[in-house]
Amino acid sequence: MNKEILLKINGFLDNTGFECIDLLMKGERNNKILEIFVDSREVFDIDKLARLNKEIWEILEKSEMTKDISKVTMSSPGVEKPFKYLWQIHKHIGKLFIIVLKNGNILNGKLLEIKNEREIIFEVLKSKKEKEIINLIFEDIQDLRVKLQF
Repeated sequence: MNKEILLKINGFLDNTGFECIDLLMKGERNNKILEIFVDSREVFDIDKLARLNKEIWEILEKSEMTKDISKVTMSSPGVEKPFKYLWQIHKHIGKLFIIVLKNGNILNGKLLEIKNEREIIFEVLKSKKEKEIINLIFEDIQDLRVKLQF
């Protein structure tokens, strides 16, 4: 990935309330698609992403960085990707999570609270009828994803 492109995107995003979570370049020469995954502390909609997408394309074009890029797409990381940063989960308080700890234990829990920008409090199921409140440190979590409810 071109570091100049990444710097340009991050520079633009600094003033938007969004942060770049991941970048992927797909495709072959002269027909590459740049996928940008962003997230925000606030809830956002697809219209906001569409505006950001258009603005980033214009910035890359003006900077002559679109030579091999045929398209830019922007989206949120989605439920299939784990959270990379603690700040990403603030807007998910009250939702169910699948929590994989670094020691290999897997928990299912409801996010109750975030304390000290480091400690996460979950209500986890010990059995079908018994629940327990646990405190976890973000650094002790290997994988953290919202659990889809059907």
